Amino acid sequence: MFNRIHSLFHDPARGWDPISAEYAASYQKVAHVDPSVVDKFEAAVQGLRGRSVIDVGSGPGHYALEFARRGAVVTCLDISANYLRMAEQAISGAGFTAKYVTGYIDAINEVARGPFDAVFSNVAWCYCMDDFSFARELLRAVKPGGIVFTRQTNEEWDTRRSLTRRIAYTSNRVLGIKIGHTHPPVGRISEAFQRLGNCSVSAQPVIDHAEIVVARRTA
Repeated sequence: MFNRIHSLFHDPARGWDPISAEYAASYQKVAHVDPSVVDKFEAAVQGLRGRSVIDVGSGPGHYALEFARRGAVVTCLDISANYLRMAEQAISGAGFTAKYVTGYIDAINEVARGPFDAVFSNVAWCYCMDDFSFARELLRAVKPGGIVFTRQTNEEWDTRRSLTRRIAYTSNRVLGIKIGHTHPPVGRISEAFQRLGNCSVSAQPVIDHAEIVVARRTA
């Protein structure tokens, strides 16, 4: 609720960008691809060549570029036009093409033209407005048989424990009310997909407070 109210006054379609060009440039320098994550994603999709993939919260496109290199038909979705400009420069500079969509990641089915074979989200779930509605929108964005692949650090990773931050985490964990960009409680992403009932869900062991969850749409 709080995040949705915030979004009414901050519209990327009207030029609002939460990421400055300076910050985007500094992040691009440190953003890196974990090859094991790409391999796990490709295995879950059963081969990337020819698959339509949307990278949700793509940032400067470091993962999207790897998918393009492996033959995927790529769409980048991010709230930041600054990030998407960097993604386009990187991907086109490497000789590949992609589509670029600016908008809130929760609005994937409004701003992006799906359905897709796969949704990929790497440490972007924390930016959604609501854990449970976000899971529903991601699953809606894939074809029957398609997958949603998420990698996200959970709340135990976040060691910032100001009073405001503790209240926000308790609100999300206990009441399911999300305030700001809190990382989800342990097991929340799996729970959110399991509640939907029209997908099979698998989760890999937590490593460094990061969880990989794959939801495959069954209907």
